[in-house]
Amino acid sequence: MRRPFKTAIVAFVSLLAVSVLWLVASKVFLFRHPCDRLARVLSRSRDGATVVDVFRACTVVGTVVVERVDLVTAHGRRFRLLTFVPWGGEFPQGARVKAPFEPSATWLSAHDVVISIGTVDRVLQERPEAAGIHVTYDVHMVLSQR
Repeated sequence: MRRPFKTAIVAFVSLLAVSVLWLVASKVFLFRHPCDRLARVLSRSRDGATVVDVFRACTVVGTVVVERVDLVTAHGRRFRLLTFVPWGGEFPQGARVKAPFEPSATWLSAHDVVISIGTVDRVLQERPEAAGIHVTYDVHMVLSQR
């Protein structure tokens, strides 16, 4: 009776060790770079500040997509203005999605910028001011608020 118990314990510990090694190896070799990132300049001010859109999609088991709009000053400092989950293509019941589905930025003056987008799934962060620049948002529809 003691020998089968010891055998079961050794088999369980061995299986556990092999499972942990497999998970570590798959993380290191298979999923080394699970995220894709695309950045593009939306608008540039006269003094050299830029508004940049950064789209990021990470896939391991499922896919997580987050997009953000950053302000990059002429001196290179970066401020996150807007973080959101983009519209995923689903049509919720009773919702009429509105284009455009990618953000745009318009400079009204050297100290005022408007960030516009038609439909997003969820807004995670909105910053009203950064580096002395006032930010106004024009988000037509947020689906998670429906």
